[in-house]
Amino acid sequence: MNKKIVRFSSLLIAVLMVLSLCACGEEEETYDYKSPLPTTTEDILARFNEAVAGTKKGNPGISYSIDQGAGMSGEQKDKCENEYVKAAFKTVSKAITEESFSKETVYGDSTKDIFPTVGSEETPVLTNADVRSAYCMENKDDGTGATYIIVIKIYPEKDPNQTDSVYGKLYNIMDDEEILSNFDVVSNIVTVDSYSAQYGEGTIKAILKKDTDQLTELKLSRDVVVTTELKGQGTLAEDIGTVPLEFNYNSTENYSIDWFDPATRNAK
Repeated sequence: MNKKIVRFSSLLIAVLMVLSLCACGEEEETYDYKSPLPTTTEDILARFNEAVAGTKKGNPGISYSIDQGAGMSGEQKDKCENEYVKAAFKTVSKAITEESFSKETVYGDSTKDIFPTVGSEETPVLTNADVRSAYCMENKDDGTGATYIIVIKIYPEKDPNQTDSVYGKLYNIMDDEEILSNFDVVSNIVTVDSYSAQYGEGTIKAILKKDTDQLTELKLSRDVVVTTELKGQGTLAEDIGTVPLEFNYNSTENYSIDWFDPATRNAK
């Protein structure tokens, strides 16, 4: 009886050792992180707000660019039957989307005039009431370090401005005068006095370093439906008259953040 117990115990120990080795072999690689993965909307927004604030105040090097486009859907083209107006819109949209908005700062420069909220020392803060959804996922090390990816959706807004709208907290919104000035390229054909802009659901994508919670990339995407009226000028005043126009505008603002301090390059 004792021999049977000894044999069973030995077999059990051997099985446990094998299972232990298997478990070690299957263990996933782990990474250092400053803070655990946020899961609730409140925690995600808190992490995002802290990262944005740290960037605004930390003065890292920032590269900014914007990808943009403008066009008319089939339905919008059907609404606009005037060929002069369609031709004018092609000229305006080309002028708007080809203009370069890229800029950059070096480490230590003020971020006031390049990073949200642009032109202000204030740091943008998003609350639960501002967003439709928010989620965060972990991206394992791809050679540049493990990261958190935060994606936030904000509610649609009509005619938002830079000072008191949710879009204005982060997005770079041109004022009315600047937007209408884009139509100056065709002022001999048509003029535009006013417009209305319906912003759709905005998408914010932020990438944070997992070991420091620092922001390394920020993308702000938006889709806008612009509604306005074009008035014919000069000899075209009678041919065109006043024509309603609706078109789509989309853009993605890209921020690349570099936290490397050149002063430490030769530090030992």
